[in-house]
Amino acid sequence: MTTKPSEQEIAVARVYAQAALSLAEARGQTDSVLEELEELLVEMDRNPAFNDFLGSPLVDTQERRSSLDRMFQGRMNEILLDTLQVMNNKGRSGLVRALVEAYQQEYEDLRGQVRVQVQTAVPLTEELRQELQRAVSGYTGKKAKLEERVEPSLLGGLVVHVADHKIDTSVVRDIRGLGQRLLDRASREIHSGTTYFEEAS
Repeated sequence: MTTKPSEQEIAVARVYAQAALSLAEARGQTDSVLEELEELLVEMDRNPAFNDFLGSPLVDTQERRSSLDRMFQGRMNEILLDTLQVMNNKGRSGLVRALVEAYQQEYEDLRGQVRVQVQTAVPLTEELRQELQRAVSGYTGKKAKLEERVEPSLLGGLVVHVADHKIDTSVVRDIRGLGQRLLDRASREIHSGTTYFEEAS
């Protein structure tokens, strides 16, 4: 099981994320750096040895530097590789997960987006998805970027978490209305024999 970076770790990594984002934006590579960071995170989750190699204090700094060059030179965005090398030189290579999170947050701020974790008893229809996006966007002033997960056992029909934003009464009322409609839909589909399963990540 992977450990989510702490707020303190993200705060430290944010310095590197902001520098990388600034360079990437100037070169028109902001999206590609984000994609490669997310791919790097997937590889860390998939390969425990690689994850340990990046974060272990037992790996010599020069050895890690040489290995990063061998693995990624010419195959990884230069901005990202340089960022990893700077973090390695500063003894911060264990903060790669925090770097990914910090870069995502900085990217979303730049693009006027906000991440919204949504758990539903049944998959959202496109109509309900758009209604939820409008409800959250209307309150935060940012474009809602939904991260959806289906939880068939969910009793409330809908659980919404908006990062760093308190949802006021009017938005809660809108969301509760969506949740009731999802419950009604789930009930109809249970009676019709439709079943949804999704493993928790």
